[in-house]
Amino acid sequence: SEAKRQRDYKFLSLRGMTRAEYKAINCAPDYKDRPILRYTEQRRNADTRSVGWEFNFATWWKVWNDSGKWDARGKSRGGYCMARLGDEGAYSPSNVEIMTSSKNHSDYLVSMWLNHGVVATARV
Repeated sequence: SEAKRQRDYKFLSLRGMTRAEYKAINCAPDYKDRPILRYTEQRRNADTRSVGWEFNFATWWKVWNDSGKWDARGKSRGGYCMARLGDEGAYSPSNVEIMTSSKNHSDYLVSMWLNHGVVATARV
């Protein structure tokens, strides 16, 4: 029907993927393991820090999925995160990479020292 076609088009425009693709990615039985939750948290955190966000769910998931590090993400030692290049600019497909959280924190401390003269000690 026309109403279903319009719903599907709206979903595709918003998420960047079809409902079937979305459901296949977000099928973990435990809600906290679903990528859409992590996407929403990261988008909200960027907004809280006044950092631009240029992803939809599909483009964000592609970066994580292509990295092969989704199951190893986390803040603890050896965990991976999505980080902005040089910790500058918006989160966007062309301005992020998946790296260890430790490396991201180390890069942040170096940039604070180089750009702002701030000296901090790292607990990595």
